[in-house]
Amino acid sequence: METEKVLSGFHKRSIVAMAFSFEDKFKDPRLLASIGADDDHTIAVHDWKNDTLIASCKGEKQSVLALRFVAPTTMVQCGVNHVRFWDMRGRNLVPKKASLKAKSSGKKKNNGGIEGVIQPYLCLCSLDSEGENDIVLAGSVDGCIYAFSSRDKRLINWTPAHCKKFEDGMEKPFIHQLVGTLSEVMGEAFPELPAQQKHI
Repeated sequence: METEKVLSGFHKRSIVAMAFSFEDKFKDPRLLASIGADDDHTIAVHDWKNDTLIASCKGEKQSVLALRFVAPTTMVQCGVNHVRFWDMRGRNLVPKKASLKAKSSGKKKNNGGIEGVIQPYLCLCSLDSEGENDIVLAGSVDGCIYAFSSRDKRLINWTPAHCKKFEDGMEKPFIHQLVGTLSEVMGEAFPELPAQQKHI
């Protein structure tokens, strides 16, 4: 394996997180975002092939543990006591801290999951919906999975996943309770979700 490109000169300390942006379903990565270990956890976005800094900004004071693109110009990061979205607008990065209060839909939420808990979030993944309303899943330190809307930058729902004991005293799997929410939000893009909901 040969080194294809070395980007240097921006971060003054180590780099704690990186993510590529893909224009077409993980083909031909165009942008590379990185977060430094400086006190402000400064974030930079490079056109890595042309060695060009596209945008940069001071970031979250709290430690950052994960970063990913959820759309060509939208990123999300998580870490100690935060989930934060970044929208690229020209050379500017506009931050938006994810709301832990779910939008009211008049329906009862799983586990009373109207509001989340401020805590460390350790990892991220996303379910792609053509960049229009990606669902971002964040794993929390208390063993729950939180689902956020990248469009609204707010909580959709949460469910215990790796907890041994829950507040109601029950000990049984709960991850399947996300299927209804995922089917409702993503059903148009992924028709197999509502079609196979009972099976899942």
